[in-house]
Amino acid sequence: MQHLDDHFTAEGVVAATPGVGRATVFRTLRLLQDIGALCQVVLDDGTLEYRLTSGGHHHHIVCSECGSVTDFEPCDIQDLLNELSERTGYDIASHRLEVYGRCGVCRAEFPATAEGQLSAPPAPQSAP
Repeated sequence: MQHLDDHFTAEGVVAATPGVGRATVFRTLRLLQDIGALCQVVLDDGTLEYRLTSGGHHHHIVCSECGSVTDFEPCDIQDLLNELSERTGYDIASHRLEVYGRCGVCRAEFPATAEGQLSAPPAPQSAP
């Protein structure tokens, strides 16, 4: 498992641990989440990945271009949660917030045009 990236899929763990059963991998991932050692990250395309965490309540900002994930805190949405609870009648027990955008590296490498479209990478130059 040392070869897994900063964030990884359950399937990646299964592939990295061929001697461990699939069900054991999924149970272990759930256990590690329950004790606060792992957190889930939902990428822009809906893919569910996992990431080691130092614990504590936090959220993620995910680059839609390269997939890098950055933790952020604090989460100042308690007023919104209270209003939502009052409006819907739900007793809100928890929440998860994923924010998507383009990181500074991707923005510098492929700037957006005035219309918000990504500029194409420069075409390779041919030798004379």
